[in-house]
Amino acid sequence: MRSMQLIKHILITTLLISSWSASAALIQRDYIEKGDGGITYDDESGFEWLDLTYTRTLSFDKYQEVLGRTTEGWMFADTQYVADLFSQFSLTNEVNDDYGTATPVHITPKPESEPDLSYLAYYYYNPQTSAFNELVEDLTMLGETLSLGTLNDDVKFYGVRGYVNTAIDGDTASEYKASQFMAYRNEKIGVASLGHFKGNPIGNRYESFFTYRLAQAENNFDNPGVRSTNVDFPAIPAIPVSEPATFGMFAMMLSILAFRRTKR
Repeated sequence: MRSMQLIKHILITTLLISSWSASAALIQRDYIEKGDGGITYDDESGFEWLDLTYTRTLSFDKYQEVLGRTTEGWMFADTQYVADLFSQFSLTNEVNDDYGTATPVHITPKPESEPDLSYLAYYYYNPQTSAFNELVEDLTMLGETLSLGTLNDDVKFYGVRGYVNTAIDGDTASEYKASQFMAYRNEKIGVASLGHFKGNPIGNRYESFFTYRLAQAENNFDNPGVRSTNVDFPAIPAIPVSEPATFGMFAMMLSILAFRRTKR
C-alpha cells in the first residue's frame, strides 16, 4: 500500500515539475511600477513583450509615431516572432480537436493551387471546450484586450487580439496595413487566428499591437523611489474585469442579498 502511495506521489511531483518547466520560459515583469506585470519576458528568445493593453485604442499611424520616437527599443513584431510566441502556448495553425469542433474560415478568393493554411483567416471552435478556455486564459498574460466588448456590445468576448507587422514578410502591396493574431471566446464559441486575418487598425477599443524588444535589465521596484516615468507607453486604458469574473461577482451579490432577506 505504501509503495503504491509513494509511486502516486512521485507521478504527481513529476507532472507538477514538467508543467512548471513548460511554462518557465515566459516570466512576468513589471514595466512602470511594482505589480503592474506589464512585460512578459521570454527567456528562450531573449525578448520582452509589452502587454497588449498598453497599445489598445491606438491607430496604426499613432502607433508608428510612438515607435518612431521610442527610447526604450520597442519594435513592431513580425508574423514569425508572434507565431513562435503563440506556439509556446500550444497554439498553431493546425486544427486542435481538443479545443472543440473547428470550422476553418478562409480568405476569398482562394486559388485551388494554394495550400489551405496559406489563405486561412481564422477558426471557429463551436462549441469550444474547457481546454480552449484555459488556452485563452493563459494567453491573457500577454495583455487582455477584448472584455470591453466588440462592435456589437451585446456580444462580449474575452481574450487577446493584436496586430503584427506583415510588411516584413513582403506584403507591402496589400491594401491592408497589418494582420492579426488572436484567441478569444464568449460563452458559446472560441475564435483563433494566427496572422492571416488582415485589417486596417483605426484605434478601436479592441485593437492592439504586438510590441517587443531585446530584453533589458529588470527594474528593482523594491528600491524606494524606483518608478519608470519616462516610458513610451505610459497611458494604459482601464482593464475591465473579465466576463467570467463579472458573472461571479454578480452571483455573489445576489447571494448576499438573499441571505440578508432570509435573516429578516
